[in-house]
Amino acid sequence: MMLGSSNAAVDHPTSNVTAFIRRANSIMRQLSSATLHKFVVKFPLLRGDADHLDRWVSLSAASRARRIVLDLCPEVEKFGDKNQMYSFPLHLFTGGSCVGGNPCVKSLYLGFVSLNLLPLAAGGSTTTSGFTNLKQLTLHKVSIVGDLQSLLPECAVLEWLSLTYCSLHCHDLIIRQPLEQLRYLRVLQCRLQKLQLQAPNLTEFEFTNQQVPLVLGDCINMSMASVELLLLSDDFDYICTKLPVALPHVRDRLTVGTAIRTEALVLTKAGAVFANLRHLILNVTIHGCPQASTGVLRLAYLLDLAPVLEELELHMYCVSAPGFPRNPRDLDAMATSPPARLHERLRIVHMTGFHGSRGQLELAHRILWSTAALDRLIMIIGPRIKVDYYFRNLTFADTGRLVARRYIQDQFPGTVITVL
Repeated sequence: MMLGSSNAAVDHPTSNVTAFIRRANSIMRQLSSATLHKFVVKFPLLRGDADHLDRWVSLSAASRARRIVLDLCPEVEKFGDKNQMYSFPLHLFTGGSCVGGNPCVKSLYLGFVSLNLLPLAAGGSTTTSGFTNLKQLTLHKVSIVGDLQSLLPECAVLEWLSLTYCSLHCHDLIIRQPLEQLRYLRVLQCRLQKLQLQAPNLTEFEFTNQQVPLVLGDCINMSMASVELLLLSDDFDYICTKLPVALPHVRDRLTVGTAIRTEALVLTKAGAVFANLRHLILNVTIHGCPQASTGVLRLAYLLDLAPVLEELELHMYCVSAPGFPRNPRDLDAMATSPPARLHERLRIVHMTGFHGSRGQLELAHRILWSTAALDRLIMIIGPRIKVDYYFRNLTFADTGRLVARRYIQDQFPGTVITVL
């Protein structure tokens, strides 16, 4: 059963709500004794509609629905008063709600509701037990009051957990009991101060937040991870020292969104590395003096962090206009001696947002000279900005192409270098 509207007008919200509730109640009366596989309500309702919502949610529990979606997100952000969120009645989902005393819900999606969780009882057990068969839990714009740990340890078979734009009153997401079956974890824009859980079989991880401690246990099967850091300060030390400890086993692809400053001089060397990583994508916003280059050059250290890396993507966005060296002889005199340690596996390097500044140019040279098999390397360089912002400034595109052709392509004739 699905109830919802994708085009409810905001000019007359009261009349739309009344019509929706009247229609929904009529349908509910017809389904009062039915067994449902899926129960979906998608409409912007608030706490004042709790009497109706309580009846509908109670019906979803009594009908033994396996998939429940309650999406009350407002269609226009200005109507999203968090103080008017509907309080989701967890008490309706106890073991007795389903035939045989076994909870039936396998997938639960909650949008724009408040979730009032009971504290852990003595011995670490919870006072409710309604979701022991839950495999997928998605919370979007949910206000979570209490400790989420009081709910998740019940979910021994949980495979998918997503929290996006949620508010956790304790500001930490800490689950001490292992989630053995969890495969996918997404936590975006939740303003956490710490994320800690044990998910030994986690294969995919997405995280958007400020710099916070990440403790995920020993996820030896991690395939893909994405970490976006929100602050516009320089985050490169965090990437080099904390992420390899949190995600040491990520294998197929790691995507990192971050910011750096061009003037930075000191780089803290990491003890841990991404030992199995084959594909690294870095979306980097570059702040600072356009004439400085040391901060940008640090990005070459990523090769040391990923010894078996095969593909590197550097998508750059320079906030300031690029600073070009005044004297072309400065570019011709750049150091060309190879480093002491060469990278054996690198095969593809893709650089975007290349405007020809000295920092970008030195970075390209350092990557090339750090590659053991230059004759098997493919480097693609382009001025187009691929970092996801609302504007694209290609004012320096022609200069970037000219610099890339003259000072990179022409100086490494044995390497396949494509300038877009």
